[in-house]
Parts: sequence; C-alpha cells; structure tokens
Amino acid sequence: MFRLRLDRLGRRLGPWPIRIALILAIVSGFAFPALSQTTFGSITGLVTDSTGAVIPGASVTARNLATGVRYETQTSPTGNYV
Repeated sequence: MFRLRLDRLGRRLGPWPIRIALILAIVSGFAFPALSQTTFGSITGLVTDSTGAVIPGASVTARNLATGVRYETQTSPTGNYV
C-alpha cells in the first residue's frame, strides 16, 4: 500500500521536482564563490637603503593608474608600511 502511494505521487509530479532541485543546486554552487570576491586589498613592504638598513619615516605613495587615486603613508620605526 505504501509503495503504491509513493509510486502514484512520483507519476503525478514527474521528473520536474528533481530537475528543479538539480538546477537550484548548480546555480547556487556558482553563486557562493562570487560572494567571496572583494574590491579591497593591501600593500605592505619594507623600505631599506643600499646597505640594507631600514629607513624609518620614509614617505610611501601608491597610486592607482586607472583612477588616479593616491594613498600616502610613512614607514614605521622598523621601516615597514601598510
């Protein structure tokens, strides 16, 4: 009796629910990696002279060539910049 009811339900619904579930699974699989994309980044480094000694307080400028936006900072006492 129970098998008969499931069989009738399967015939009534047909393969569409399975196809829809499969399509949703595939589409959501492509959507989630897109959520991890960001437009932020960072630039870090160390400023040294020709002998390898760090240069504290040096000016560092980064410029986006496409937009012309500039970011300016100074190195830390250890010569690092972020």
